[in-house]
Amino acid sequence: ISACEKSLEWRQALRLFSGMGQSSVDQEPNAITFNTSISACVKGSSWGKAVQLVSAMALKNIQSDKITCSAAISACSRGGDWEKSLRLFGVMGRSKVRFNVITCNAATSAFDTGGEWE
Repeated sequence: ISACEKSLEWRQALRLFSGMGQSSVDQEPNAITFNTSISACVKGSSWGKAVQLVSAMALKNIQSDKITCSAAISACSRGGDWEKSLRLFGVMGRSKVRFNVITCNAATSAFDTGGEWE
């Protein structure tokens, strides 16, 4: 999945991710595989898929982290949905996940993209 992310092959990354856990010897998806898949979607301009993966992650009770939140905020920003970026930033502020420079930059970019920097 990581190699697909790095080569901007988000569709292949999702195919590999979707196949996880389908046999008794396969690894179940975890925070790392979710984050890598989310990042692959963001880099591949598939922002909606990235946000869907964040939701799926929550449904599987897999704890999100700074990487998850930063990628999700970036996905919303690149998709032109600064309001969703703001909501995610707020959720992150209320959770145990702490901000870092990447997260703050992603949120700032979202607000700038939406013309909401003031």
